[in-house]
Amino acid sequence: MAETPAADLRVAAQVRRELLRTALLEAWDGALPLVFTAAVLAWIAWTVRQPVAGAAVLAISIVVALWRALMLRRLLAAESRAAQTVPTEREFGIHAFLSGMIATLTAAFIYPASSGIHVALVIAAFAAMISVATLYITLVGRALLYYLLPQLLAFFVVSLVDPRVYSPLFALGIPVFYLTLRRAAQRHRAAVELAITRRIETDAINVALAQAKARAEAASVAKTQFLANMSHEIRTPMTGVLGALGLVSSDELSPQQRELVEIATSSSEALLTVLNEVLDFAKIEAGNLELVNEPLRIHAVVASTIKLFAPLAQRRGLTLTSDIDPAVPIRVEGDAARIRQVLMNLVGNAVKFTEHGAITVRVHRAAEATTATTVVFEVTDTGIGIPAEALPELFAPFHQVDTSDGRRFGGTGLGLVISKRLVDAMGGGISVESEPGRGSTFRVALPLTEIAGEAESTTVAAARAELAGRVLLVEDNAINRETVHAMLRALGIGVVAAEHGQEALERLAGESFDLILMDCQMPVMDGFSATREIRERERARLAPRTPIIAVTAHALGDDSERCLQAGMDAYLAKPFTRDQLREAITPWLADSR
Repeated sequence: MAETPAADLRVAAQVRRELLRTALLEAWDGALPLVFTAAVLAWIAWTVRQPVAGAAVLAISIVVALWRALMLRRLLAAESRAAQTVPTEREFGIHAFLSGMIATLTAAFIYPASSGIHVALVIAAFAAMISVATLYITLVGRALLYYLLPQLLAFFVVSLVDPRVYSPLFALGIPVFYLTLRRAAQRHRAAVELAITRRIETDAINVALAQAKARAEAASVAKTQFLANMSHEIRTPMTGVLGALGLVSSDELSPQQRELVEIATSSSEALLTVLNEVLDFAKIEAGNLELVNEPLRIHAVVASTIKLFAPLAQRRGLTLTSDIDPAVPIRVEGDAARIRQVLMNLVGNAVKFTEHGAITVRVHRAAEATTATTVVFEVTDTGIGIPAEALPELFAPFHQVDTSDGRRFGGTGLGLVISKRLVDAMGGGISVESEPGRGSTFRVALPLTEIAGEAESTTVAAARAELAGRVLLVEDNAINRETVHAMLRALGIGVVAAEHGQEALERLAGESFDLILMDCQMPVMDGFSATREIRERERARLAPRTPIIAVTAHALGDDSERCLQAGMDAYLAKPFTRDQLREAITPWLADSR
């Protein structure tokens, strides 16, 4: 509350200064017309044999014009010094009084000696000077009073005393003219002052908004950086957890041990799902969502989703099936990973919210499709359903139908909103039909380009290839290093490990490798710096290019682009399974034996 009077004082000072500045600018604009009018009055004075008065009028007008220019120049040169306002206001008042002397001399000497057309010209010049000058002189303090009173008083006295222009009626009209002019001037000043005040307040609001925007953008950058760091710190140990569990599950285990491994794997995957949802939402909000357009098999995407959730559905006593219409094209172009992600969200929710009955994934071709192939994916369940009042907010961020402390179902409330954003980004649409106690149907329509023929995908062909070769694994985390080392050995690959980029450079100085798996964030020397140094050495020695796959836990921003710019050849995000690792290294090691 204590800041409000101070802020009001600052605004009042700014308004006062702007009024003075406006008055000086308009006064300068009227300087040339003033000199011209004074020259006409001087000519009339010469004609009616009042040369001294005419010369004085012309001289005063020139002095006033130059004075206005000087005051305006000084004020503009001192824009940042508010203390300049008060002295300039006083000076402006004296200037206004001197300006009024032009009309005062005219009333006292030139007007009484005039007759005929000369009287009309004098009255016209007098009215013109007053009407124009009043508009800006009234903006500064008491300047209008200093300007008007001498000249009006002179006309008033002359009209009553000098027999040559004696006119009591004209004299009586002068006070009325003064009061009317003063009221109009006050209204004009109030309007200008209000406009300036509003502009200053608007400018202050705009500055405050710009500052708030800058703070919000800084907070957004900080949030994104935090999420990136959080991603790295969580994904790095998750690589060790999932990798170790995958290796353990391939060994001979007792039924109880296998059950414990499956529980640990399921829990780890659930944690990773939550992390991925938060990071995906952050990517979408930051505008960093990237889509790919590549050949895919709709049947394979649906089958992989069904296969993933089949064990969970079986444990819950649910029937999980798929029904793909024969009219659906076998191969299309689209983003298989994002389509699978949407289906996994929908099927995962269906399994979570269905206690008995069946879940069906139906795929058919939209009948109304014309120029493009619109494929419709429907996930229907017999679960608890969704109340009608909750449907409009179903795709809102962090929305959950049951928000009570005792809610039975977990989740971040981001799955559906991410699915909607993904579908929207792919040019499709998502809708829902539901009835409490009867179940729900989520419907996704995606425009996909049909591909003729059924050539085997390079990914499937590569997965069947035999692998061999030597890999340099550069990883600072000891657990991850041991885990990935074991995964590579299980794939039949020879492995040499390094803890950071500098050690990798030392290894490369005396050994050759078929592939380098390079972590990006490491002490001593990070993966980006090490990769640039490796590429520089290869160019200097005209040596063959060693493939480098970036292995990073960062999941926000343009990480893949940054890796490619550093000289890396591919990008593998942590955590990853043995199958994902095999798929990543196959293009480089399939024919290296």
